[in-house]
Amino acid sequence: MLVNDPGANRPGVSVPTREPERPRRSLLRAAPWIGLFVTGIGLVQVGWAAKDLFASGSSLDPRTSLELGLLLDQGALSSLSGAALAIGGFSVDRGGGRAHTPNPPAGSIADNGWHRSLLAMAVLLTLGVVVLSAFPTPSNAIAYAPRDFDPLPPPANLTTYGGYFVARPRLGFWGDRGSVVNVDVQVTWTDSRTGAVLFGGAPGNFTAYVASASSPRESPSIASTFVAPASRFYVLIVWVGRCPTPTSGACANTTMALQAQSHTTVPTIYLPAQVGGSIFGVALVIAATAGSRARSQGARP
Repeated sequence: MLVNDPGANRPGVSVPTREPERPRRSLLRAAPWIGLFVTGIGLVQVGWAAKDLFASGSSLDPRTSLELGLLLDQGALSSLSGAALAIGGFSVDRGGGRAHTPNPPAGSIADNGWHRSLLAMAVLLTLGVVVLSAFPTPSNAIAYAPRDFDPLPPPANLTTYGGYFVARPRLGFWGDRGSVVNVDVQVTWTDSRTGAVLFGGAPGNFTAYVASASSPRESPSIASTFVAPASRFYVLIVWVGRCPTPTSGACANTTMALQAQSHTTVPTIYLPAQVGGSIFGVALVIAATAGSRARSQGARP
């Protein structure tokens, strides 16, 4: 015998319904696979960096060592974040499936899906860690004209023939600790009387250095392997050594034109965000897993 509830169809009275959980369920199912994908990317980065680091040993220049070390760190962070997400995602998915009840009491632990929101945040952070490693590195480029260089007395640790020239202070550049500097130099000599080009610069006839702007004569470093040891202003120094002096020997009665371009990059600029994102992402996964277990236990009859 069927019994009709007189208030079931009464105007103004609605029967509460629950929102479908398909979007959350989809996220729970996708999270562990995203974690495995990120873990794979991280392992590839670690393997690539380790292969070159171990194969080359101590023969790497500081710039290459920095870049490979950075790739190794990024790969390790990606692997850590991805593995945590994969393990936590599978755990939350299984726990959510066991604890599902058709109509849990409102406000109960089984009804509270906050752990799924934490898992969603962990997914975004984990993907962010990987995406940051593919972002273009911020850089700063400076072009130097002949008038931008002034003669410089020989630096204290560089005593050789030729001439030293330093870029004017206004063209100094700020280098964050770990910044990498690349320099391209062009040197030409012209006849002072006719203006004809006599000879140009060639490897071995000049060398580019980088030094602290506050004391450019103290311990400059070769630019081709320069990694900023501290955050400060730096200047460009060029040694020209075709002749004993720029106005003697074959260089007499000539005018030298010195041009250069410097390119400074900061490969480590995203590393603090990657470290923070990895740690916070793992913490969110742990919290989501704990919440899923609490939900499972609270839903048991």
